[in-house]
Amino acid sequence: PEGGTVAEGTLLARGGPAGGKGGRIETSGPFLLAQPELVDVSAPNGTGGEWLLDPYNITIGASPPAGYIMYMPDPNNSNGLLFESSAKESYVDIFDISSAMGSSTDVSIATGQGNVNEGGNITWEGGAPLDYSFSTGNLKLDASGYIKLNSDITTGTGGLTLHAGSGFVESTAGIKLNLAGELEISTGDSNPGLPEFAATLTGSGGLFKSGNGRL
Repeated sequence: PEGGTVAEGTLLARGGPAGGKGGRIETSGPFLLAQPELVDVSAPNGTGGEWLLDPYNITIGASPPAGYIMYMPDPNNSNGLLFESSAKESYVDIFDISSAMGSSTDVSIATGQGNVNEGGNITWEGGAPLDYSFSTGNLKLDASGYIKLNSDITTGTGGLTLHAGSGFVESTAGIKLNLAGELEISTGDSNPGLPEFAATLTGSGGLFKSGNGRL
């Protein structure tokens, strides 16, 4: 596929002052670089909304790769510029995820099947720990393929959901998942000899496994 998406600036879908939930923001594309300065799906008198990222493959880490995108004149705006990704994988910064979650916002990072070189996988880089213990929101990684975790994650009471549709969930030995809420894992790959889920689980949250795949 051609083209891509760069999400920057301010993204707002706030709930009304009288009540109701916050809204839903979806940032998607065959290739995606999500670095908004502010994502606000809060609700003054209700629960927070949801920020949904819907790329092909995606990497989660502490900083975007240097020179990841280039710009060109926007064919639909003579005074504008168009950012089009030249890389094969999308990238999301952990600091943007943390900021977006706020006090009660759910954040979903979802992949779709890509081209022959991309299988809808989510890889969490090493050296990129995430702590959202301040939030009651849920973080959901929803991969068409597999999920690989290589950094510590500390959740809030909303917990962590790992869904690997046709794949497995792998974690590096030595990383810690500190759970203040539930850890829900769903896998679809039941083949023998799969990579191990070797994280150390701590905290008060429970573990729930579903799906036909192994863990």
